[in-house]
Amino acid sequence: TKAKSFLLRFRTGKSGSGDAVLDLVTGQATLSLAILVGGTAVLIGLTLAFLTISFTNSSSGFQSAERALAVASAGADDALIRLVRNKDFSSSGYLLEVGAGGHKATVVVQNSSPAFNRATITSKATVGVAQRKIEVIAEVNGDTGKVSVISWRQVVIK
Repeated sequence: TKAKSFLLRFRTGKSGSGDAVLDLVTGQATLSLAILVGGTAVLIGLTLAFLTISFTNSSSGFQSAERALAVASAGADDALIRLVRNKDFSSSGYLLEVGAGGHKATVVVQNSSPAFNRATITSKATVGVAQRKIEVIAEVNGDTGKVSVISWRQVVIK
């Protein structure tokens, strides 16, 4: 019958028009190969895009952390200058704007009793999601007003 004849020609590829059957099989293989190569190219492209975004975010976070540390250090320096100008300076908290970026440090200066001649400066800054805190302990001479830094450290924020 005609159906058996068609199936026989399709399976064996032998008929008067064998070239058409051969082109059909070759076309299917080419299409499969093109889909495989295209899928691989898309996968490589997505992987590279993900890695680029990941590296960009990590370097951006590092820069924010370094800026926050610089702003907190500037706040501590400002408090030391205020102590030099006024040995009795104390503050429960003031805001210091640093640079044109609008970054701010919150600075607290606690003067201990005159017997100890110590002042504790705490400066905290936030840039983006990065937060940094500096703590400075200074000795303030009650007679001369001379300020000497005893310790300067970065405090871990919990």
